[in-house]
Amino acid sequence: MVKSQNLNNVLIRSINFVWGQNHVSANDIVVMMTYRDDLMPIIEAFNKRRFNITVITDPAYFSQLERYEHVTCIPISQSYLIKQVHACSKAKVIFVDTYYELIGAIDKKKGQTVIQTWHEVGALKDFGKDHHKLDKRDRHQMKQYEKVYHATDKYLVGGCKMGICFANAFDATYSHILDFGLPRTVKYYEEDASERQKELKSQLGITNQVAVYLPTERPHKQTNQINLSHFESQLPDYTLIYPDQTEATSALSQYELIQLADLIITDYDSVAIEASIIDKPVLFYVYDEKEYEKEHGLNVFYYHDIPDDYKVTSEEALLARIKKGNIKPLFKEWHRYNTKESLNQLVNYTEKLVKV
Repeated sequence: MVKSQNLNNVLIRSINFVWGQNHVSANDIVVMMTYRDDLMPIIEAFNKRRFNITVITDPAYFSQLERYEHVTCIPISQSYLIKQVHACSKAKVIFVDTYYELIGAIDKKKGQTVIQTWHEVGALKDFGKDHHKLDKRDRHQMKQYEKVYHATDKYLVGGCKMGICFANAFDATYSHILDFGLPRTVKYYEEDASERQKELKSQLGITNQVAVYLPTERPHKQTNQINLSHFESQLPDYTLIYPDQTEATSALSQYELIQLADLIITDYDSVAIEASIIDKPVLFYVYDEKEYEKEHGLNVFYYHDIPDDYKVTSEEALLARIKKGNIKPLFKEWHRYNTKESLNQLVNYTEKLVKV
């Protein structure tokens, strides 16, 4: 793996040399996209303003981007490294939504700005240099991480606590933080959540209260740890929904599942923070907490912001806690900066950047 990274870095340095004389274009924006929810609103906004936008992403998203007149797509695979570096070499602003080694390898020019949107509304898990899978004894790996997060100029946050997460994970300081709120949250402030819930329940033929189970992904492990028939027999007033349950629920986005829910059941996923925008109560079914902490890491907000009686470790305890009731929304403080103007604020800020 290290040899492969070294070869890529040599190749990128060579490409940097070739494209190093390219002038930065004030009208060029690059978007590196792995998670569509965070960056599609940004792409749409800048397309309306006729910026030249190059989106480096999985080809699976190309069909969704075709409708934008001013968007050019480049596959995110290493086979297209030359095109990727070329696009970045002349972009005035580069948006990223996660960790990309390319950002640490390109030669940034004066006047270029890299903005990290991240891919979650908040965080309960460790990431960046705090992630437990990162071997801090591996000097090469640590140096690569440092190059990437030191190349990032700004971090977009919805609240102060996410700023703390970026400080811990990427050494971000106060000057790196953009407190405009997150573009992906704007739709929550623009839509009537109660009316949308009624529409979704009608669409699915549901008259009960809805509990939506949205656990974090676990590679090579079964994610669903709730017995559907047992749950609904013990809680007859509830219908349990999880994303891949039926064709109808599989077609719903996370945003729609949050709106559908009367109660959300999760574990370490930041969906709990996102759901609090519209006051959805959440319980945490954390049957593998010790294992997950050891393998990935859970941050201070997981341990300090969630009351103990909102966490359960068995299915029976989960059922008992739901029957007990009095489950109030948490995490409202994570949304201090999130408003219906969050996208507009980011767009206005970027338009000022391109004039410098």
